[in-house]
Amino acid sequence: MFEPKRRGLWFKLLIAFCIVVLIVAGWLFLERIRGQVALRKYEKELIAKGEKLTFSEIVSKTDDIKTRDRAIELMAACSRLQTGAVLIANAPPVNRTIASGKVLVIAKEAAWPDARKRPLTWEQLRGDLERNREVLNEIQELARTPQLSYPINYRGVQTMLPHITAIVKAGQWFSASSLYHLRAGEVERAIDDIEAILLVARMPEDEPFVVSQLLRIVLVAIAIQNCWQLLQYENVQDVQLARLHGLFAKLDFAPKMVRALQGERAMGRDVVQSMRTGELSFSFVAGSRAFSFDDELPPALEKMPYGKELQEGIRAVLVYPMWRFAFSYDDQRHLLAETQTFIDATRESGTNRSAARLRIASQKLDKKLKGELKSWRRMGTCLFLPPITPSAMRSFRAETHCQIAIAAIALKRYHLRYQKYPARLAELVPEFLSEVPIDYIDGAPLRYRVEEGGSFLLWSVGNNRKEDEGAAPERGSYWIRLIGNDAVWPQPASEGEAAADRESQLKR
Repeated sequence: MFEPKRRGLWFKLLIAFCIVVLIVAGWLFLERIRGQVALRKYEKELIAKGEKLTFSEIVSKTDDIKTRDRAIELMAACSRLQTGAVLIANAPPVNRTIASGKVLVIAKEAAWPDARKRPLTWEQLRGDLERNREVLNEIQELARTPQLSYPINYRGVQTMLPHITAIVKAGQWFSASSLYHLRAGEVERAIDDIEAILLVARMPEDEPFVVSQLLRIVLVAIAIQNCWQLLQYENVQDVQLARLHGLFAKLDFAPKMVRALQGERAMGRDVVQSMRTGELSFSFVAGSRAFSFDDELPPALEKMPYGKELQEGIRAVLVYPMWRFAFSYDDQRHLLAETQTFIDATRESGTNRSAARLRIASQKLDKKLKGELKSWRRMGTCLFLPPITPSAMRSFRAETHCQIAIAAIALKRYHLRYQKYPARLAELVPEFLSEVPIDYIDGAPLRYRVEEGGSFLLWSVGNNRKEDEGAAPERGSYWIRLIGNDAVWPQPASEGEAAADRESQLKR
């Protein structure tokens, strides 16, 4: 006789459940519509401003078959370089810091140790270079092609860049070759090798990938390190220094990074769409360290059996489908908007020759990633934005490194002519420079002073963006990495410091 009541209770529970389901479904449907409308509106605004949202619009199209063929030939030549007794694993150290602000002048050393502390000699290096001389000459000739553009088949996050490893390898070979020629007193040939590094670095400069721009920055850094070694050579001539100055004066980084950020935006847009349709597995997203979910389990799940598995199951069954259906469109809009803010900041900083605007944008983005954007509803945004922040800033550090190198070359030329260093960098203008070199970190002129004993100190404010009066990084960190205090153009290690370093190497 209690049956009717039980049926009434279950019926009420069923009705309540259906109401909850309808409310949740309606909310998710409204979120989906709202996100779609907002995304379409924002994309139209970007297109009206002249922004390019698809990769096909960003990629440079060239019908010059010779340009593509020469780039392919160059990569093939790089792959034919044969590893020898020294190169490339045991190349002479071009940037060995042995004391604070002091770098070893490797061309003055008779030998250097390999990983097993066995001495390697310039004669061994000569053997490696001679065996590969024909290939190195071929690479130099191909690199002088006015335009180099390696053909890339865009496939989103699966895009292959096979030429990256090859040209880094070439840069390392020419770096060692430059040191060898400097050791032999062949300054002109050493400059030829530095030029080859910079010419090879042109291949990825127009590619709309952040990784391509970072590769270019690495290659230019290698060339600057070799430039430092060359400037320690006593018998270099002014005409040779003028040529070296011209090589670094042609470089720019900020405009290329803007294009790379546009490419990253297009890639992120494509990936979010692929995640929404299921073409891209969510396991890729969940496994990324840039993903917004916390690594630690919630306290409620920590003590439950199969806590980690249960959390993953909730994501797969509930969270991911909800994101796909309702929140992916708004997430995509956030990704576009935050990336656009960063693109605008990079453009403005490049125009002003100061990373101040970019630094402010980076700080705001970091706060958002720790706050409002740290949500499962922003999976796409949190996946793509974190790597962008340091990458864009590196382009301005690279600009500063080139400015430091140009200033150091001009100081060397001034010293050759007047047997002293100028009291101020402004005295280099207009005889050796068209303007005082700029510190792209803060937009001010590079810092400089003449030291007691006739040497000089040249520096940028560095990674911490504070004026530390030329305080150099600690031992073991090369100045080009901007680790530590100011980014200082290092001084050559004295003979005593070099001897102490050789002794310490033998004891290890």
